[in-house]
Amino acid sequence: LFLYPYWWMLVSAFRSTQAILSSPLRPWPESINLDVLREIASVGGSPLARFVVNSLLITTASTVVGIVVTALGAYALVRRPDLWVFRVLRAGFLVTIMYPYMLLVIPVYIVMYKIGLLGGYAGIILFLALGPIQFFLFEQFFRAIPRSVIEAALIDGATERQILFGIVMPLAMPVVATAAVITFLLNWAQWLPVLV
Repeated sequence: LFLYPYWWMLVSAFRSTQAILSSPLRPWPESINLDVLREIASVGGSPLARFVVNSLLITTASTVVGIVVTALGAYALVRRPDLWVFRVLRAGFLVTIMYPYMLLVIPVYIVMYKIGLLGGYAGIILFLALGPIQFFLFEQFFRAIPRSVIEAALIDGATERQILFGIVMPLAMPVVATAAVITFLLNWAQWLPVLV
């Protein structure tokens, strides 16, 4: 009883619309007909594969850009919390967490229009890349790294770049993986910013 709807869905994938409407409860197809799958493969005259590639491209690019930018920003904020610019940036991320995307649609549209990023991949990728949740994941992890580790690297003569890429980021790989999965899933589900 519970499996029948799945069986019907599978059988109906190989039946024509007329056959389904004439005898909807038939438990097997009259013949294997792949024309229905060919019809589904194009949506509005465009191949479905194009939409899949667009989604993968936008989601992957925004995930990579988002992870890099939020990791670098969170590291800079943790290393130099005394700079007022970083405090303002952190407050800005807090504000974006409090408000849903719907309230940001008009301001983001105006900004994207002013800088000429409407109707292209770059605008969508940049909008989806900056995630406050990922920023706070990185910030909390970087705050948990003992100061003695960074001070030891500074005493050994390491530069900030060497500390970041040689010590901190290898330690942060679990957070990078977590943030990447969260960002990918959140960006994959974003329909409204792409539509706008």
